[in-house]
Amino acid sequence: MTVALILAGLVLLLFTGLPIFAGLALFGGALLVATQGGLGSISEVIFGELNRYLLVAIPLFAYMAHIMIRGKIVDDLYDTAYTLTRHLPGGLGIATIAEFVEDDAVLQRLAALGVDYAQGYAVGMPRPMDEHLQAAAAAAPPAAALLG
Repeated sequence: MTVALILAGLVLLLFTGLPIFAGLALFGGALLVATQGGLGSISEVIFGELNRYLLVAIPLFAYMAHIMIRGKIVDDLYDTAYTLTRHLPGGLGIATIAEFVEDDAVLQRLAALGVDYAQGYAVGMPRPMDEHLQAAAAAAPPAAALLG
């Protein structure tokens, strides 16, 4: 029950429109004041958790990722995964999206590079969401045509 109340309080605080980091900081501070009687225990909590050996793995994972990228192991893993899934519908499900495509020359260059999707002024001008929804509704076939 306590966990549900804490979660509900956090969700309500986030619905106020505060940025997530501010809501989490305020809520965490309020929980420390409510449970420990003050904010003085923050350093005890932080340094108490730093003594756990579980956190040693974080820099080691980052170091191993760096070694795998530099050694081209990641490329081999990707190629293997692609080879195993390319015959399936959707394959790996990876797409490249270019942003801020300003003109047709850039759009053609991106197509030559194999970029899957583009967005920007070369593709279309920004417009309100209502206009997008109206255009999509007008372009959709009637339901009877889908059933026929």
